[in-house]
Amino acid sequence: MPASFVPRSRRLAAALALLCGLLLVVGSPPVPVVRGAAHVPHSRLNGPPATGSGANPAYPLNHMLDTVRSTVGTPPTNDDFETPAASVGTPPANSGFSTGDFTGWTTSGTTAIGADSGNDYASLGSSATILSSAFTLDGRASSISLRAKYPSGIFAGQFSVSLLSGSGYTTSTTLATNVATTTRWQTFSYGVGTLAGQSVEIKVVQNAFTVAVDDVGLQTQDVPAWTVSGTASEGAGGPTGHYVSTTGTITSSPFTLASNEQQLSLSYSGSGSSVLFYVSLLSGTGYATRIDLGNGTVQATPGTWQTFKAGVSAFAGQQVEIQVQRYTGTVYTDNVGVGERLLSGWTLAAVDPIAGGADGNGSYVLPFNPNGGLQIQSSTISPGIVSPPGGPAGQKYYALGYDIGYSTGNLLTVSWVNASTGGVAPVSWTPEDWGQRALRKESRCRGERRTSPIRQRSGPRPSGWCTKGTQPAPARRRPGLLGRGDPHLGQASTAGCRRAQRRVDHPGARGAAPAAGREPGAAPGARPVKKPRPANVA
Repeated sequence: MPASFVPRSRRLAAALALLCGLLLVVGSPPVPVVRGAAHVPHSRLNGPPATGSGANPAYPLNHMLDTVRSTVGTPPTNDDFETPAASVGTPPANSGFSTGDFTGWTTSGTTAIGADSGNDYASLGSSATILSSAFTLDGRASSISLRAKYPSGIFAGQFSVSLLSGSGYTTSTTLATNVATTTRWQTFSYGVGTLAGQSVEIKVVQNAFTVAVDDVGLQTQDVPAWTVSGTASEGAGGPTGHYVSTTGTITSSPFTLASNEQQLSLSYSGSGSSVLFYVSLLSGTGYATRIDLGNGTVQATPGTWQTFKAGVSAFAGQQVEIQVQRYTGTVYTDNVGVGERLLSGWTLAAVDPIAGGADGNGSYVLPFNPNGGLQIQSSTISPGIVSPPGGPAGQKYYALGYDIGYSTGNLLTVSWVNASTGGVAPVSWTPEDWGQRALRKESRCRGERRTSPIRQRSGPRPSGWCTKGTQPAPARRRPGLLGRGDPHLGQASTAGCRRAQRRVDHPGARGAAPAAGREPGAAPGARPVKKPRPANVA
């Protein structure tokens, strides 16, 4: 709140309970500055007292919006992917053809056993097919593999792979078709998807020229503690070591969000002409409820590691899973699901992430994403103003500071939330330019318990909503006052509420002499002092 604001003395008791000073910006600066714990006085964090009456305060906790970033909670197992891939389960019988024949296999077409430096393999010629005996895919397996090459000639051999499952192994799932080989042994891996844990048979079919295959049906847990659909593998060179590369979907094992967790993050990059992916939180029974944390696809810049964040206050304390799903390109990700708390005393009312900053006017909160939005909700407050006996109605002003107007179609919305019912009601509030033009509202507060959520987003503003117009270079720290005429500060009925009163001060700079009739020291925009009514003369 501007230091130049001095409330009228007869309103001082009510004005001391002013709401937060909030600076909101459409679009983040290149590098937001976050105040460290060592630079934030604990007295400004406005934490609840150790003991007391239990009454709600008249203004939100941490109404100055001081930000202190701290890591909270425990991320999912193997969030940094430093646990290496591991072989799991048991392959089909005679998977390496070490018996020197096709024991355990059913064959057709032209087949033979070949040898390469003492290592036996299956040679598949014209119309050749080999089918393994049944074996069980391990529940932890994410992929199955084989090795292949073409043994001789100038033409690359080609083959197809499929898994047979279900009753009588009559359901065929194609893993790959017309795979080309080289003269050197290569390992080909294929995701097993939902077949993990089932009894299957693996079939290899020759498509063109001669193909040599070996070690057919080896199972691997490519990303330990994660469920993989499609393909995924670990690589070196991520932000903190290893990372996962996927063209499918990876889902974490269940983990519990901290009770004070506000947002979680992951690092991402990718390869390809267009890299898009989804980030989802899975919750509820069987983790069947999916929450889109990115509000649509997230776009990666190939070759550059970036940070994704999302608000999760609504799920704090719950057991969840986090999922990364590729849409286009190849997605790289690391450090998935790291929890964070940034703004003490507030919760994030949406998945939009926030960042903290500080400048000459103090600390503030802004959207983490450039040109993004934010929704924050205060702790429970109780306006608690009563009308003095025989005097004027109790009056109280709530103010917030903001900075907006760096792009077109900006919108700042303030709403009251009933702490008992959760009902949300937008407030029609007025911006106020100190020293220039003032629009003021007064309010009657009837003691209802309320919390004050504040939302900022970009886009066209709805008709009838009061917003500050776009300016090329807006001044910082402009308070908006909520006041009488706002039915949501009092009872649900609008009885006894007046419409907003509009008062216009003459233009003038901060520190200019007060307008005629204004109390000395009062902020520009304050009401003129009422002159006393002359006494009756007999």
